[in-house]
Amino acid sequence: MMDDERRRIYLCKGYMNDHRLDFESVIYYHIGKCGGTTLINLLSRSGSAKRSLRLHGPLYKEEGDYEDSVSSFKNFLLNLDIINKSRKDFIYGHLPYGIEGFLERDFFSITSLRNPIERTLSDYSFGIDRGLFSRSDSIEELIDRNRLVTNMMCRQLGGLDLFFSECSDKHLDRALNNLQTKINLVFDSSAFLEALKVLISVFNLPSFLFQNFNITSRKCVLSERELQIIKDNNKYDTLLYQSVFVDRKVIINFDEIYQKDQLNEGNDILFVSPYLRVNGKHWNLLGNKCVEKLVAKINRSGLHLIK
Repeated sequence: MMDDERRRIYLCKGYMNDHRLDFESVIYYHIGKCGGTTLINLLSRSGSAKRSLRLHGPLYKEEGDYEDSVSSFKNFLLNLDIINKSRKDFIYGHLPYGIEGFLERDFFSITSLRNPIERTLSDYSFGIDRGLFSRSDSIEELIDRNRLVTNMMCRQLGGLDLFFSECSDKHLDRALNNLQTKINLVFDSSAFLEALKVLISVFNLPSFLFQNFNITSRKCVLSERELQIIKDNNKYDTLLYQSVFVDRKVIINFDEIYQKDQLNEGNDILFVSPYLRVNGKHWNLLGNKCVEKLVAKINRSGLHLIK
């Protein structure tokens, strides 16, 4: 029996738009457990990203990692010549904001955030699910060893000059300014469909029929004491999250070049799922007539279609 999230399938279409941007220089600052893996899979399979590059590695190298393992930022520096010379069109990874200073052209930047307590709980459950640590390990010890990165959003988005220092008010102020004025598209993971609709409209991407990726199957229940430790150690991220999304869940720092009064019903639809297959494939570009039949089948199957 599939859990509730695996029973959900989403259909997202963009708006009509006569003026579009080329998908040729896009960077996604992937903050762990904020819906990023799903977005990356959709964008990289959209047909618009011809030369994408994933920069592997965590935000910080953690205690206990293999000696030759490197962070995503270190991987970025190691691949900088390739990135600039081969003109990669879609770069993504657990990268700190500020790396654009190394790039030889301007990039359209994207990031997503999440309620920091929910994000950390999901990160904790994910670590247990993957065998990175166990429920018997204390929360304090995991934080001390950097196995659970606290205030991750502030530390990742505060800028390179603050990246390796202990989180502070300066991280909070810098991250807030970057989110409100510099990063082109910022969204709360709870507004994923709204943000995806913006990206489809801006870059003329196909519509998407998809399921979420990287779902954590094991949801751990923590004690009140453990929850309080997580809250106490994520106070900067909590303030950041509350300050960014005061009256809207999607922040757009570029000229909106589409009309919100009419959906684009003519685009082909890209099916993407880690669990289901259409015509034997986990991802497939479908015409509208195929999608109508597929949607009817979904509705009969017990899956929950969300538009």
